[in-house]
Amino acid sequence: MRAWIGAVLPFLLLQACNMADSDRLETVFGAEVVTNEPDPVSTGDGDGDGDGDGDAAPPGDGQSDPTASPSGDATDDDERCATGDCWWSDPEAACGGVGVPTADMAPPAEPDADDRGVPDIYLGLSRVWLGESPRNGSADGLSDEQIAESWSGFGYDLDNTCTNSPDCEASTSTVSCKQTGAELPYDGNACRDNTFARYQPLVAQAPDLGEVYGLTEAALNCSLYHGDYTLITRISGYNGRPDDPQVRVDYYASPGLVSPPTFWECPRSDFADNYTRWKPTAEWHVNAADLAEDIEAPGQLPNSNRTAVRAYVRNGYLVALNGEWEMSLPGDNSVFPGWSMRVQGGVLTGKLIKGRDGIWSLKHGLMAGRIRGDDLIGSFHQLGLCPGEALGSIFDTVETFVLEGLDLLADGSKNAETPCDAMSLAIGFESQQITPGPAAEVNPRVDCCLSENMGSPSCPVGCGDGRLALSEKCDTGIPEGEEGACPSACSEADPCKPEKLVGEGCQVECVPMEITSAEDGDGCCPADAGATAVNDDDCESVCGNSVVEPDETCDPPGSCPTESTCGNTDVCASVSVTGDPAMCNSVCELEEKTECVNDDMCCAPGCDHNSDNDCPRPEDCGNGRQDQGETCDGDCPTSCDDDDPCTVDTRVGSARTCDVRCINRMISACMDDDMCCPSSCNNENDNDCRVTCGNQVQEGDEECDDGNDTQWDGCHECKEESPQAICEYLFTMEPSVEEACVACQCQHCADEFNACSNGPNAEENELCADVLRCGRANGCTGTPCFCTNALLCIVEGDGPCVPQITAAADTTSPLVVLERSANVNYPVGRAGVVGTCTEMNCADVCLMSQ
Repeated sequence: MRAWIGAVLPFLLLQACNMADSDRLETVFGAEVVTNEPDPVSTGDGDGDGDGDGDAAPPGDGQSDPTASPSGDATDDDERCATGDCWWSDPEAACGGVGVPTADMAPPAEPDADDRGVPDIYLGLSRVWLGESPRNGSADGLSDEQIAESWSGFGYDLDNTCTNSPDCEASTSTVSCKQTGAELPYDGNACRDNTFARYQPLVAQAPDLGEVYGLTEAALNCSLYHGDYTLITRISGYNGRPDDPQVRVDYYASPGLVSPPTFWECPRSDFADNYTRWKPTAEWHVNAADLAEDIEAPGQLPNSNRTAVRAYVRNGYLVALNGEWEMSLPGDNSVFPGWSMRVQGGVLTGKLIKGRDGIWSLKHGLMAGRIRGDDLIGSFHQLGLCPGEALGSIFDTVETFVLEGLDLLADGSKNAETPCDAMSLAIGFESQQITPGPAAEVNPRVDCCLSENMGSPSCPVGCGDGRLALSEKCDTGIPEGEEGACPSACSEADPCKPEKLVGEGCQVECVPMEITSAEDGDGCCPADAGATAVNDDDCESVCGNSVVEPDETCDPPGSCPTESTCGNTDVCASVSVTGDPAMCNSVCELEEKTECVNDDMCCAPGCDHNSDNDCPRPEDCGNGRQDQGETCDGDCPTSCDDDDPCTVDTRVGSARTCDVRCINRMISACMDDDMCCPSSCNNENDNDCRVTCGNQVQEGDEECDDGNDTQWDGCHECKEESPQAICEYLFTMEPSVEEACVACQCQHCADEFNACSNGPNAEENELCADVLRCGRANGCTGTPCFCTNALLCIVEGDGPCVPQITAAADTTSPLVVLERSANVNYPVGRAGVVGTCTEMNCADVCLMSQ
């Protein structure tokens, strides 16, 4: 019988809702459906959704909102405001940052500011967006990749800093704090900070988290729609106009409707299509702990213990600056446990709308702020997700994921040397008018970590208690010298990694500073920064770096002289090569003969014909003929120019003694415009040299020069090879792949494939190629290669390519694997790009099981 009622009653209710009688009264869940008589002043329909039926529009209906601001003169683009880009944005800001509303943006006071005739407005959450779907539209027609990037399209620029935002290419490395994870965090579009929404869909994919704890958009929206809990917002002291420089905003947690529906419950996916949501007159319980005083009148609440620090209305938009506050949805654990988060620097915005029947709603809302890493982990503790329990392995992974995802400083400051301690948050929402009911006692949230678990690295503990928590860098209560003690000084053992003491309390640590430039006297030679012994006296000469440094005579070794290249035209000198080309210190040595030796063609200094018959006889010089020992007689050269621009020509001796000699020594220095190109020079450092393909120097009109004749390595005969040609060649190394796949993938995905399999790092190339080969062999790409369902994706992988994927991601943590799969700095990320391209273009021919 009960099953029959559960099936028929929703149908009867829907039929009743469709009746044409506009002046009917209908009671649903103890709430009254109001009539919709036209209001000549404002527009609306009784619930703020603009559909004329008195019922709030179901989540995901994709309808536009024709309602106006209280005075009907709003000029804001509501779709943009819903994503955080509104009148508070600065169009002149660098990179187009969306900004964030502040107290000084309130409108000026008006002469009749005492007009506060609008009764208190009570609103309850009716829908939220957590990053699983686009904030300002339907997901219909969007790819999985586009939906996965939903987080990047809404939120505020909380730190006024663009960090790897796609709209800010010029400042990709600018950060507001030092990242705690392995990679630099990145902002969404227009510098939006919303890491929580970026990570939340990954957490929600695990059924034991998303479904059991209600941490999915669908689960939360079902509970809000059903009336299991909500967050009540009271707006008081409002003048009812588009601009009001001062209003009061109070928050109250509600554990649910006083009279909830009994014939259906969450979780269910068809709630918006088959059931009616609560009405504005339905009463809600109010958490007694939030009330500053007792409730005196039905439907009216006293001030809350949780109040906005500053609130105002501008252009029809409510702005509430909440400071430190707690966003709480107090579930009773009968369906879901609810959710609670402590937020720093909280801010709330949304468009206030008054329907023609006087019913208020708040559309295009955003709640944002910064969540401390410890507080977010504590929120998971409160849910019952604890280490050592049944889901301990999930908790460990989620905890690590949280701590590596911190991207802000909780106090709102900016310091690139201070470790990030908070995660940015933005939640989209809508609220509808509600009726507050009686107070109710709500069990306070408690830490899930049992006493026997306290002190373990996974449970937050206090700084100074002598125990090292995972969120602590050290603990001031641990004695100096013991593991986990806070350092008072840093090591100076490695001058290339000078350490700096940063942080306070239990966040003190020695952080290595990056040496990014060559500098004399600092004890470090940063080769990656282009330092050599020429520009940094801390460097030692390195043979083979193509730089002639102190104690070197040539570099690279192939440019060093040999006896055949030294050259010698002086019979009175002997030539030899000293040093070692492998040490880049070989030189040509010319040694003058000093001994008087007959018949060696040389008259050494100090010798005469009597001691050396190669010396001329004094009486013979001048007789016009060249006698023994003479080098000339009457015809002695006046110039020793040998017409070789690569020699230094010197004339020695005298015509008077008939012993003139020409010495021609080779030039080895690289110098422009001297008509000489020594063997160690090239067209880049000596414009007298010809462009030479194969010398590993890109010169002139060369497109590349890798110093080899290897084909399909990207450069052949100093011309770049096309990505498609390289792709086709690399595929020939895999004969099992069908030709159709080769043609298709190389036509559509050549650049992606080459970045994966033919990059500069051979080891990474192989890791990436292994993932592709495994995927082709098993007919899969992306996540299905790693796991077969969402839970396993967050706990462990059971797909056919787990070994290849974890190796290419350089981690066995499933959540980190999923994160790095979207990061092309890792081989697994590059393989993912190829997989995505293949799915889009070549799925039919490339994803068949081999």
